[in-house]
Amino acid sequence: LSFLNVGCVSHLSIYLSIYLSIYLSIYLSICLSVCLSVCLSVCLSVCLSVCLSVCLSVCLSVCLSVCLSVCLSVCLSVCLSVCLSIYLLSVGSQSPCKNYTH
Repeated sequence: LSFLNVGCVSHLSIYLSIYLSIYLSIYLSICLSVCLSVCLSVCLSVCLSVCLSVCLSVCLSVCLSVCLSVCLSVCLSVCLSVCLSIYLLSVGSQSPCKNYTH
């Protein structure tokens, strides 16, 4: 049984990391572009901070919802930790955030 869980987690990790990486890249690019274009006239540093916070917050809830809905029916015991790990790793490796902080 533990072998099946490991295989399941491995397979889901690969699939979900690819999906979430693509999703996060597209979402963060669009969200930050729209948010920054709306509020850039206010104050650049405040605007950037608010936009990043809002975009990542919304993205976290959507990504986890999608990940959990796919994963819960397969590996209930490890699903949440896998989804959170994949999400956090994906966010850490995304370039849109880095592009806007320079």
